[in-house]
Amino acid sequence: MSAENVKKLFDTAPEFTAPACHPRPDWPFRLTQNGVEVKREKEDKETGVVTAEWVRFCSYIEVAALTRSSENNDWGRLLVVKDSDGHRHEWAMPMELFAGNGDEMRRTLLNLGMTLSTTGSARRWLSDYLQGAEPGRRVRCVTKQGWAGSAFVTPGKTFGHNEGDDDVILQSSGATKLDCRGSIDEWKENVASLAVGNSRLALAISAAFAGPLLEIAGEDSFGFHFSGKSSSGKTTALHLASSVWGSPINSWRVTDNAGEGLARSSNDGLLILDELSQVDGRAADAMSYLLGNGQGKARMRKDSTNRPIATWRLVFLSTGEIGLAEKISEAGKKARAGQSVRMIEIPADTGSGHKMFENLHGYPDGDAIAKAIKLGSATHRGHAINKFLSVLTKAREGIAEPLRKEISGWIEQNLPAGADGQVSRVAARFALVAAAGQLATAARVLPWPPGEAAAAAAICFRAWIEARGGAGAAENEAGLSQVRAFIEAYGESRFVRIDEGGAVDFEIKAISRAGYRRKDASGHWEYLVLPEVWRSEVCRGMDYKAVARDLAARGMLIPASDGTPSRSERVSPHIGQTRVYRLTPAILEG
Repeated sequence: MSAENVKKLFDTAPEFTAPACHPRPDWPFRLTQNGVEVKREKEDKETGVVTAEWVRFCSYIEVAALTRSSENNDWGRLLVVKDSDGHRHEWAMPMELFAGNGDEMRRTLLNLGMTLSTTGSARRWLSDYLQGAEPGRRVRCVTKQGWAGSAFVTPGKTFGHNEGDDDVILQSSGATKLDCRGSIDEWKENVASLAVGNSRLALAISAAFAGPLLEIAGEDSFGFHFSGKSSSGKTTALHLASSVWGSPINSWRVTDNAGEGLARSSNDGLLILDELSQVDGRAADAMSYLLGNGQGKARMRKDSTNRPIATWRLVFLSTGEIGLAEKISEAGKKARAGQSVRMIEIPADTGSGHKMFENLHGYPDGDAIAKAIKLGSATHRGHAINKFLSVLTKAREGIAEPLRKEISGWIEQNLPAGADGQVSRVAARFALVAAAGQLATAARVLPWPPGEAAAAAAICFRAWIEARGGAGAAENEAGLSQVRAFIEAYGESRFVRIDEGGAVDFEIKAISRAGYRRKDASGHWEYLVLPEVWRSEVCRGMDYKAVARDLAARGMLIPASDGTPSRSERVSPHIGQTRVYRLTPAILEG
């Protein structure tokens, strides 16, 4: 590269042509390769001659397009900013940021690399320039990540296209691009391949691909919570899933507003939350419902009109040393069955002797493979979801029926006979995640053998059933547990003993009597619970009739001859007929 050749390049280089965005001939702004200039007129006081000069007040900002939603609302500007290194940044800026003093708008531009003159009028000139520019291009915008027709929109990139419509972009005041680095081939070899034979890791990666399938499958938001002791490998699964999207691992310690913001920005995608133990039980209770319900709180503007309610649809992954029910109980509350369906708890320990890992892939121990996965996930990330969405948007129209068959086939193979409806709902969610992993494998995004994702989901599903105590209704299991706990705690202190002859043993006083206890024909204790105690104490917070019906079906409660859960019993010759709930010795078995 001689001096002569360099001169030739300068001589033959094309002149910079500013993009056409001038709304009128006398518009006092112009864009140059060095930045934005404003035309200022100056009058000579002695001669009265007016001269004009162009003054640069900020670095390069191009108004590339006007943006608006499909309803012609949410107007904005698509801006191109060049930083001091010459890198180009795109930002779809909402026009509503001009409603205040513009601080948020300028903060974002400065963060992208814009430099702004300290001249007193520079802020006003910047606002006038951005609002007054009228480029010829029009772009459709959406205000959250996810599906927009047949296109899928992420921060900084749109996959697919809607026929006969403008380009679609994400327009948000604070959207950040997903982290994309390294290469997908290295990710396959050094990260994704280590999940083969490891059910929890494979489930986490498959779940990362499930978010974009929620709308196609007609499924609501849900998530998985890996619970277990510290250093069991739980966070390793989160690093794997994070590497699929290039998304951050967030903490459970967030406010309501921040939680809504995280969920909305993860729409049709993946949200990752680490360490449930860091938050208060009430906050965990509210957050689990928030994520599962798919919408935030209704809020009011200063003018007493309602703000649009934030909505989303996503898959989330979570970890913690304890489960959601235990965390909620710390606040003196009880977890509801609906929460266990939305936030599916899976034991992190696989029982293999290596905690969360079943296959070490040649590494000496679980700690070594966990470190390798964490390093690989930090080095190679964000490429997998780009390739997956490229394939998915092309096949969007024809994928619904094969997806439905894949889900129904998995459920048919893995759902236990006679399972409760809650278990069926959870099975459908495991099936969707299995289908997502299978689809990513077929698209050659995942370097897994066929069937790996389905097998991993089946193992985790069985672990979930075992941990919850069976495939029955969660309310029934909770009811049995609560009744059993009451008998275990007060079986002797609050139940008056009746001897073999039917006489009440008044020698042993029962404080705050709950009922009576006597031995059956086999010599085991049965308990006769008084009705008011059954309703107000034994089944507190539950449907006491439903609990009694379930226990009767299990052979743990003897109903009346007409099927009524409570029955009239002659407790002893001294007391006569008394209405009671008669619990058999089976209540303490199992």
